[in-house]
Amino acid sequence: MAKLTNTTKANIDRYAKEHGLSPKVCEKAYSDYWDWVRKVTDDMKYASGLNSAQFHRLPTGVDIEGLGVLYVPFRRYQKGAKSVNYEEYNNYKNRYRKNGN
Repeated sequence: MAKLTNTTKANIDRYAKEHGLSPKVCEKAYSDYWDWVRKVTDDMKYASGLNSAQFHRLPTGVDIEGLGVLYVPFRRYQKGAKSVNYEEYNNYKNRYRKNGN
C-alpha cells in the first residue's frame, strides 16, 4: 500500500465522512488505484535513440480511467532521453520487480 501524505489522508477521511464510508475502505481503494497506475507505467517499455518517425509509430499515451490520458510528446521524450539511460532503467526495473516490489 502506498504511503499517504497528511493532506491525502485528510481528503480521504473527508470523502469517507461525506459519503458514509469507512475511511479504511476509502484508503484501500485510493492506494489500490495508485498501485495500479504504478504497475501500468512500470510495465511500459522504454527505448532510447528514437527519431521522430520511430517515436510516432509507438503508442505515446496511456488512458488512466478517472485521470485521463498521460501523453508524452516527442520534444519531452528528447529531453528525457538525454538524462536517462533507458537500458539501465529497464534493467533496474526488472530486478526491482523480481524482488516482489
